Amino acid sequence: MKKILFASGLVVILFLSSCSSYYYATLDSTDRTGAKNMHGDFVIENDTLTILYSFHGENAPVYVTVYNKLEEPLFVDW
Repeated sequence: MKKILFASGLVVILFLSSCSSYYYATLDSTDRTGAKNMHGDFVIENDTLTILYSFHGENAPVYVTVYNKLEEPLFVDW
């Protein structure tokens, strides 16, 4: 009888200790030069280029899109 109680108590402890937590984070900016588009990407735009960056997805990967509006080549030093 004691073995059954011990085993069932051990199973209950293991069952309750294996809970996992999930976290949800959001990112926003108060930068006056940038704005957000309808997809939630941050946008910086002027007469020569447009830069879009976002952090959507698991583990917040950084996505950067650089669009050149001029006919001249654009060099980006990452």
